[in-house]
Amino acid sequence: MLKPYNVTRIAVVVLVLALFASNLQIAHVLSADTDRTLVKTVTCQFKENSFYKTILLAVPPESSSIKVEMFHVSSQPMENFTDTPSYYAFTVYNGVTIYYRISYVVPDSPLMGYEIVYARDFKVLKIDLSKLFKDHFKIFSCSEVRLKITIKKLNIRFRRVMPDTLDMQIMKNFINMGEAANYCALISRQINDEDFSALEESDVAYVIISPGELSSYAERLLEWKRSRGVKAELVLLSWIKSTYPGRDTPEKIRNFLKDAYNKWHIKWALLFGDYRKIPVRYIFNPDYLREPNQGSYKPTDYYYMALDGSFDEDHDGIYGERKGLSIKDEIDWMPDIAVGRIPVSNEDEAENVVDKIISFESTPTGQWFKRALLCGAIISFSQGGYPGIEGAETCENIARLFPRDYNITKLYESSKDYHNYHNLTRSSVVSHLNIGYGCVNFVSHGGYDSLWRVYKVDSREFWDCYLWRMDALMLSNKFKLSVVYAASCNTGAIDRDSLAEGFILNPYGGGAIAYVGASRVSWASPAMFDRLNNHLDYIFWQTFLNPPQDARIGSIFFTYKVRYSNLLTQGEHSEEVYRKEMTTYTLYGDPETPILRSNATIMFTDFNGIPLNNVEVNIYDTLGIVHLKTIVNSTFSIVLPYGTYNVKVVFKGVEVYAGTITVRVASFNTTIPCRVYNLEVTVLDGGNRPLPNATVKLTSCNGSVSEEYVSNASGVVKFTQLPLGIYLLQAFFMNENVGDGELVLTSNTQYTLKVKVYNLRLVVKDILTKLPVPISKIQVYKNGELILVKDIDSNEASIRLPEGSYTVKIKCSLPVFDEKTMKVDLTSDREIFTERFSLYTILTILLIVIVLAFSALIFKRRRRM
Repeated sequence: MLKPYNVTRIAVVVLVLALFASNLQIAHVLSADTDRTLVKTVTCQFKENSFYKTILLAVPPESSSIKVEMFHVSSQPMENFTDTPSYYAFTVYNGVTIYYRISYVVPDSPLMGYEIVYARDFKVLKIDLSKLFKDHFKIFSCSEVRLKITIKKLNIRFRRVMPDTLDMQIMKNFINMGEAANYCALISRQINDEDFSALEESDVAYVIISPGELSSYAERLLEWKRSRGVKAELVLLSWIKSTYPGRDTPEKIRNFLKDAYNKWHIKWALLFGDYRKIPVRYIFNPDYLREPNQGSYKPTDYYYMALDGSFDEDHDGIYGERKGLSIKDEIDWMPDIAVGRIPVSNEDEAENVVDKIISFESTPTGQWFKRALLCGAIISFSQGGYPGIEGAETCENIARLFPRDYNITKLYESSKDYHNYHNLTRSSVVSHLNIGYGCVNFVSHGGYDSLWRVYKVDSREFWDCYLWRMDALMLSNKFKLSVVYAASCNTGAIDRDSLAEGFILNPYGGGAIAYVGASRVSWASPAMFDRLNNHLDYIFWQTFLNPPQDARIGSIFFTYKVRYSNLLTQGEHSEEVYRKEMTTYTLYGDPETPILRSNATIMFTDFNGIPLNNVEVNIYDTLGIVHLKTIVNSTFSIVLPYGTYNVKVVFKGVEVYAGTITVRVASFNTTIPCRVYNLEVTVLDGGNRPLPNATVKLTSCNGSVSEEYVSNASGVVKFTQLPLGIYLLQAFFMNENVGDGELVLTSNTQYTLKVKVYNLRLVVKDILTKLPVPISKIQVYKNGELILVKDIDSNEASIRLPEGSYTVKIKCSLPVFDEKTMKVDLTSDREIFTERFSLYTILTILLIVIVLAFSALIFKRRRRM
């Protein structure tokens, strides 16, 4: 047993830790780049209450050698301070409270060290800094450190890629986040120090590893994922074992995952089977607890998440050793993919779990999901100078993370007054779980198959189980499936029939859709933010409530691991309790499952608000996963996970909308106005008069739109719902092309099309009397072909003809000696007057003859007289 500090000493330690808990501030990052050398100057200003801190700098993947130099320190001595701060981690094992002392070492320099690590698609410079340092037996506190970083680059190029959602979560930790996207590249993970590969290049985001006897159920899950647009593959464990090198099955699985990451760039991997079907890796983690069966060897699926190195750098068959026990730290502290396990062992379990996943993913999130159940028990009582630990305190801190629209239920067993919350009993927990909560959090003691509370009666401690594995298997919260986090020991034991399995395998459609729990004993601290299990609990829910863009449980779990890793320095990587907390928490559930889903109803309209039919819609998320690609009429509904989506709409062969929608509510309704407009064409002839009966043909430049209509009496043609673009207009009159036009349609448009059609006015007059002669018929010939016959009963005729040369024959209503035939060249409006012998002429001549004859007769009679 470690010698306990007295109460005064503990108070001093807690005060020191409170002063040194938060991050430093990065004031400036300056760069000078040449073809082969990159020099950066980083100014780090420590906040008043910071102590150790790791900073991450994304560097070019071509970097070969890196040197970090400290060239300026602003510091002052800390008077009367020579003590090294330390604190204790606590756990309870077999009813005995165990203490693990963690001492902070004050280094000789603020620059404690640096190394190159790989974080998914990034090469990262990790620098450890300390606000306190010692010089000649004195402790100094620095307020600012300036670093010069020189990076030599190889004359090679790595293939750059766009950061995906997991990359973006890593980028948030970089001090040079703004430029980090430029360094995102495909960086291969070597398989047994070789460039081995059994896969072809492909675009696969999600892979399921299944034993052969359960493959039909895994295949059903695969087809469901693909129907949602997920680029997924199923790989049989037998194929992996026969294809990949490795000393045992876990190593072969990890080598396959490396290959899938290198060639497919996977993001999520599902282990479809319990530890009997898909074995787990045991790592060496002697955290002073030699637990039954494996002693200091602890099971972890984190081995499958972090793909750098081998976890056995000295090749002694002992995995995950700290530096000092091996030639280097064998754990890769940055995950590369999200891994979840569905612990099924037979066909009934497999069928049941796949049914629950499909039902959950195909149903919009209900209001019930905004219910949170927080269960906190006493971890330890104050004794021997050690402060007690209250799960209720952790739950209270977590409760403050939830938005106001969440309904929070608290079930506590506490030695303190939390509004009389002393209701953590088996009956109360089970009854609440049966109601259905979206979020469930446990902070208490745990066994492999149970959760426990401890309480005192007359100074005697009593232990009482408030949830058994069988309770979880019998829950009746049908299809109101929870996300469960248990900051407790053992409940997520991979190699046991655990409480986590009970929640996931519940055969009645109840239980949990995801469970995060510790595979072995987990360590706690009286301080909330001491980077032990209560701090991890807080980080998980903080990440869950502010999720990555895709809001999948695996991406949340991945981000939670990254955030925790970034809290630890290289020196602290040697502390077995931190190694335990990093590796013991396991995700049970499908990592690709989107936790929050919306019933999204989307209407597509033109610019005028009129619904569009027969539109091609393509909706895909930031990962490139296609959620919809189909033809829809006006309005459609789809279940979409919460997130941001790219939407592309094609109408009549033209992309009329390209934008994003952000779905963050259970019922999402939106109308998307597309770039589809109306066009009104007015056809005018050569005299600027409206031209009716002209055929106007409209054709888009890409040929996807071709429509034609005849102008009305006002010379107007209306085209509706045309996609934006460049259009050609052709006007036809009397089967001749009389005019062309071109327009760029970017809004509702009125367009005037002037055509080469002219008015020919014909007037026939009597050659003698000059009186108009009624016209009965006009015949128009072009190139000897009769093109127009017009019956007329008028003193004049007007006809519209396209530009050209014509032969016009005119027939009059009154008898004439001949019909008029004339040649007409029409290049503008014309009026043609022609004089013909008509009935008027005959009558006039006859009248003149009669008058003359009569006059002669009279003259003759007078002469006789």
